Amino acid sequence: MKNTGVLLISFLLLVSSAVPAKAFDEWATLRVRSDVPGISITIDGKALPNSTLLKLPRGNHIIKVNHDGIGIEYPLEVHAGDILTLEVSFEKIKKALEGPFTNITVKYGYNGWISPWEEHPSPRDIPPVKCSVSAGPVFKTPFGFMQPLLVQDGITKKSYYMLEPENIPIWPKCKSGGDVVVLKVMDPSGAGRTELIVKNTTYIAPVASLHIETIPENASISIFDYHWFGRWFSPMLLKVPVILEPPENITVKYYETTEIIPKVPEIQSYRLSFALENYPYVEGWVNLMPEREFNITVNLELLKEALDLKRAWGTLDISTEPEGARIIVKDDKGDVIDEGVSPLRINLPPGYYVVTGIRGNYSGLEEIMVSSNRTIMINLNLTRKRAELKINTPKGADALIANRTCRIPCQLSLPPGYYNITVKKEGYVTRSKNIILKSGENKSLNFELKPLPRILINTEPSGAAVFLDNKEFCKTPCNLTLQPGLHELTLELEGFESKKITVRVKGGEILPLNISLREKASPEPLQSSFTLRNSTIREPYQYPSIGKLIFITGCVLLALILFTRMRR
Repeated sequence: MKNTGVLLISFLLLVSSAVPAKAFDEWATLRVRSDVPGISITIDGKALPNSTLLKLPRGNHIIKVNHDGIGIEYPLEVHAGDILTLEVSFEKIKKALEGPFTNITVKYGYNGWISPWEEHPSPRDIPPVKCSVSAGPVFKTPFGFMQPLLVQDGITKKSYYMLEPENIPIWPKCKSGGDVVVLKVMDPSGAGRTELIVKNTTYIAPVASLHIETIPENASISIFDYHWFGRWFSPMLLKVPVILEPPENITVKYYETTEIIPKVPEIQSYRLSFALENYPYVEGWVNLMPEREFNITVNLELLKEALDLKRAWGTLDISTEPEGARIIVKDDKGDVIDEGVSPLRINLPPGYYVVTGIRGNYSGLEEIMVSSNRTIMINLNLTRKRAELKINTPKGADALIANRTCRIPCQLSLPPGYYNITVKKEGYVTRSKNIILKSGENKSLNFELKPLPRILINTEPSGAAVFLDNKEFCKTPCNLTLQPGLHELTLELEGFESKKITVRVKGGEILPLNISLREKASPEPLQSSFTLRNSTIREPYQYPSIGKLIFITGCVLLALILFTRMRR
């Protein structure tokens, strides 16, 4: 691998010496490497010849690499002169996916995660009825409309999800039984629907059971791009209809009518997708068989390791006039990457940087773009000229910049540099912004702050205690003001089951929550499991008392005396 890298660098140096400087500045070099042979590469929708060494114009590109039914998609930003290596491990991707997958796409740099806003169903949340079925919104599939169901078994205390197809009898089973149902959709948009309970039918759709897990957990799961909001998260058990031999002329009897369903579609394959924040997005087809159980596992941690982009570094030569200035190099996020004293030579990964030189009351600044395997020389002319910064809005807020604080509106005189400004005001979301100030520049800024998000909580019945981070905040009905982000609330009321709710709120948002609390089930009286059958119950033996013994003894003696006298 090392020898290959040396040969590649040597080849690129030879090419760059033969290519005019202007032409070199417009292009980057990309090499795609994989641990399997026979990969195919597509860039911006164009299939490329069988070559893993590619020239790309600077800008943004979509790179796709495919092998044996598995494809990866990667958004790539390249700068002029970059030397890049994209390494893809298809062996890791195969190891990360378990289940009856056929075609799989793994998208990097794409976030399709949908955060939960309410609690996931758990055994303690299952209502104390024999079989509870609740439905979500209908959605379109290649087989027509489908409706998601949550089936909760009050006897086994277990729950699962099911897809109910349009116009096909299906049975959401519980241990105690349950009703066979048929979904009817009234209009093409799916807005009008009804569900009919079946009394008798000649056909019930068979199902396959999918035990879906991800590593880590809590990934949002979608089917044909539909996600049941607040419900479908890993791990979950999902039952779906699978029809390999579609029957014709199904007779279905409801309570008052009888219907003939002439034809149903063949259903075998489903498209699933998995998304979790800061992890690759996975989309794949699964081929299923009826009345079978399938384990589907997606290891997002391993998929994260399956792709690596390496950039050859560039060199930055910095000099100042006068010399001996303190040099600070920051990246596009405002983070300090390196610092030293001029003249200074440093190696940096390709990208955008801001270089600042400071010596006493003199300073200078320059923005530069570092490219792979190239040396860029800059000379900073230090000057005593300062920049003037004026912050106009919001009035009454505090602005923090370079260890200084001012009450807006305010004006500051600052040396040239790359600064972070943070604006704070009570009751509002704090906002930060990076700015560049150059020598002699006059800059005017306006900030817009959003109010802190609020949650309006109502419960039925009212009076429930609301806990946030294990601390009680209020009793319902009440309002909570929170920082933007993800929060977990717990609601507790004596005599009712506690309820956990996860919400994600944004600045300026007002989120109403109306929650019904469930009474705790009364414990059933214990019943004896013993039954007496054909038993003979005997009275216990009663031992005689002392008085009775004396009386009986006396009677016996008297009888003996009388008997003796009579014989004489």
